[in-house]
Amino acid sequence: MGSVDDGDTERMCVRVDFWDRVLVKLDTLNLATEDRSRIEKAITSVVSRPSDDEASSFWKEREEYIAASVELFKRFRLLRLLGRK
Repeated sequence: MGSVDDGDTERMCVRVDFWDRVLVKLDTLNLATEDRSRIEKAITSVVSRPSDDEASSFWKEREEYIAASVELFKRFRLLRLLGRK
């Protein structure tokens, strides 16, 4: 299903990314509800599943960080271009 390094199981970014991948893989298996629940419970005992609110908050923060990084890159690029003249 996936793997997480020891010590990373508490990091929200690792948990969200891990569970996003696991859920997609589980979806492709077309498991009976009972089997899927048993598997998810077993995985949760190793890597806790973030709540929907935690995952949404994480994705919002990630999008904001990426947008800020892109803006910063654009500014540095502009400064570099202006410095060449």
